[in-house]
Amino acid sequence: MWDTILEGKRWREEVCNKTKSGEIYWVDTIINPVFDLEGNIVQFLSIRNLITKQKQLEEDLKFRLEEITLSKAKLHENEEKLRGMLESQTCYVIRTDLEGNYTYVNKNFMDVFGYIYGTDTILGNSCMNSIYQDDHEKTRKVISELFSDPTRTIQVELRKPLKDGSLASTLWDFTLLTDSNGQPVEVQCVGIDFTERKKVEEITIASNQKLKALNEKLANEQKKLTSILELINKQIDFAESLQKNLLPHSIFCKKNNVSMEILNKPIDKVSGDIYDFFAISETKCRFFIADATGHGLMAGFQTMFIQTEYQRIKDEYDSPAAIIDSLNLSIWKTFPNKPVHYTCCVIDVDWNQRKIKYANAAHPEPILQMGDDLVLLDTTYPIMGLLKDQKAIYREFSIPDKFRMYLYTDGITETHNQNMDLFDLDNFLKFIQTNGYLEPKNFIEKLEIKLEDFREGKPVFDDMTLMVVDFEAPN
Repeated sequence: MWDTILEGKRWREEVCNKTKSGEIYWVDTIINPVFDLEGNIVQFLSIRNLITKQKQLEEDLKFRLEEITLSKAKLHENEEKLRGMLESQTCYVIRTDLEGNYTYVNKNFMDVFGYIYGTDTILGNSCMNSIYQDDHEKTRKVISELFSDPTRTIQVELRKPLKDGSLASTLWDFTLLTDSNGQPVEVQCVGIDFTERKKVEEITIASNQKLKALNEKLANEQKKLTSILELINKQIDFAESLQKNLLPHSIFCKKNNVSMEILNKPIDKVSGDIYDFFAISETKCRFFIADATGHGLMAGFQTMFIQTEYQRIKDEYDSPAAIIDSLNLSIWKTFPNKPVHYTCCVIDVDWNQRKIKYANAAHPEPILQMGDDLVLLDTTYPIMGLLKDQKAIYREFSIPDKFRMYLYTDGITETHNQNMDLFDLDNFLKFIQTNGYLEPKNFIEKLEIKLEDFREGKPVFDDMTLMVVDFEAPN
């Protein structure tokens, strides 16, 4: 991978990963180098598309193809069995007079069908007694055709009753024997028992029918899979476009003296992270960050719901706690039976009151950098969608003339390396203490390098978002 992207080329692979809960998932990963105006690589852009369902469907198709292969192997085995049976057959040989009475039978015929006659010899008895009644007319027709053309040999299938009550399937060659004057004198019949071959033929026919039905089903499922994949790709493209239009990337707000840089790296086309900045007035602004549980397409669609609801109410309430209450209520109204869950945090910076007010619903603690001090904005409310009626509370405290705020999702602190060690909050705080003097853009670039080194080549399997915001009191 590194050789490819360091050469300035795009790298793409399908990667198998595990979630925190141990579930396997697949992602289609694309990494593109990003160049500056001079053609130098300055960073890498990773796009990851969740293809677990697609992989599951592919595995299902593979399993069905294996079934077809096994069916073909079974069919071949049956054919080999049939060939062996035919090679080991012992013939029946009989002759009758022109009235159909036996003049000769060989030992094999006597051993199998002699029981029908119950005497020491069956000579002189009618051959019709050893033929299943429904095949009598067929036998008479063959004899008639022989007399029409004595030079012919006619082949016919006849069923014969066995001692156990079952029917034997036999195949016979009928020939008319003549005297020196060419006059018919006897009928000679040479037959074989192909009951087992008949059974194999029936099995083969059934197998072929089953194989045909399986092929048709497989073709239909392939069509369904293609349609599903096309629909999923359209939905993903729409959600990706919508999310890009809704999420800002860098902001300078003169009214509030706010300067901000944002890192947003979804592992798929659609991110499960969401954030927003809103200038309420010239001296007051509001920040919002949220992280849907899980990631990928479903988490991305959840964030579309969250974003839509937040945009609807963000300027209706003065208190961050009221925003949290309203968002939580909208979850229960929209999904009463199975509410969605996500973490979020709403922060108001009010320069008139020189205070920060915030409500935190189980989101990773935002960090305030005030000189050499780092302050964490801890949780004030459970995860969203967990409780229906519990009211949120907010906290507030005074702010200095100049400070910095870090809002982030757990994709930062839960980055892990080959040994499954987490980057965690302590490492993030140490990084801030060492590099907090950098401009927001430079801080983010250096953090990306730090996280890449920490991973030691381990793939990223969670969305990452970081907002680095610098504040300065208005004059």
